[in-house]
Amino acid sequence: MLAGTRGYWTAWSNGNQARLEHFSTGASDQTVLTAAKTEHSHLVAYGSARMFLTWQSGSSIAAQVYDSTTGKAVGAQFTIAVPYHTYVEAKAYTDGSVAFPLAGTSGTSIRIVRVMPLN
Repeated sequence: MLAGTRGYWTAWSNGNQARLEHFSTGASDQTVLTAAKTEHSHLVAYGSARMFLTWQSGSSIAAQVYDSTTGKAVGAQFTIAVPYHTYVEAKAYTDGSVAFPLAGTSGTSIRIVRVMPLN
């Protein structure tokens, strides 16, 4: 995702530890070791100056907001009480919210989880 200033951020995992990596001209210039103990993290823009990292926490989804310029955590980690799926893809919306689809209560339905903008 685009960084708050020059460059972009990506999330990746190694040894069951998620990291945020910043790139601007080629090689990485900043690595942020996150609290996410996972092999499958997901990163999406969250408003104009933040990024939203999610990962599995038991049977739910854990999340943490980060500043998209500095890479510093914003607020505390929190849990979204919905079933986790490895291949879920979140989408950022122009109102600053983030949403992603999950399996519904039947084989022919879906649920949309929406996280409203952070003030």
